[in-house]
Amino acid sequence: MTWPDKLSVGREDEIEFEGAIQVGPVETWAVVPVKQLGQAKSRLRGRLNQAERAALMVNLLRHTLQVLGKIVSSGSLAGVIVLSEDKQLLALAESLGVRTVSESGLNLAPEQERPENLNAVLTALVQYLALHAPDLGGKALLILPADLPLLTEQDLAGLLSLSAATGAVLVPDHARQGTNSLWLPLKTALEFPFNFGDNSFALHQEILRRHRVSFEIYEQPGLLYDLDYPTDFERLPPGLQKSLTDL
Repeated sequence: MTWPDKLSVGREDEIEFEGAIQVGPVETWAVVPVKQLGQAKSRLRGRLNQAERAALMVNLLRHTLQVLGKIVSSGSLAGVIVLSEDKQLLALAESLGVRTVSESGLNLAPEQERPENLNAVLTALVQYLALHAPDLGGKALLILPADLPLLTEQDLAGLLSLSAATGAVLVPDHARQGTNSLWLPLKTALEFPFNFGDNSFALHQEILRRHRVSFEIYEQPGLLYDLDYPTDFERLPPGLQKSLTDL
């Protein structure tokens, strides 16, 4: 499809949503945000050089999209969107039949354009999709990072199955500090103040409780184990380390 021209996005100061909005997994679109290759995985700088970090991100994204593609093929997921500003990563996604959105098309305010401002980008994307992509047919979003080397179909199938009976699904990282995945109905996501970053797992729970949205916490190894620090990378089997960083 052809995505529309730039959209200026605004937000209300107050958010109002409550309860569980029931939608089925097949109505869910997965959103995979990815940084530009030059900025990706900077915390691994002491363990991997720039070329290796770029290869790592390309291979991780390919793995994530291949797993998601199997879920789409099974009929349990409506589709996948990659959100990035990196032309190489967007081209990779398109080569795998995945829809893409460039961050520049979201027309973010200057203060929102910092590379680390994932929350502002997600907020803009949600409103962008709700206003200009009704043909997607999606009623819910699954926000999923691309740095989960152990991700499996079973991990995602379990999460999507759980989503059918609740208002939100949260997946923590292995330290239970960050949020590694978040499933929300689109109606809830439109008003949800995303807080990805430090302590986001607790913050997202607090927001959902405050607004009386029922939620479930889902924990499976393939979703818990992300790659943020050199110690995370060192825990991987040597063969996987090599295959993930092959140039």
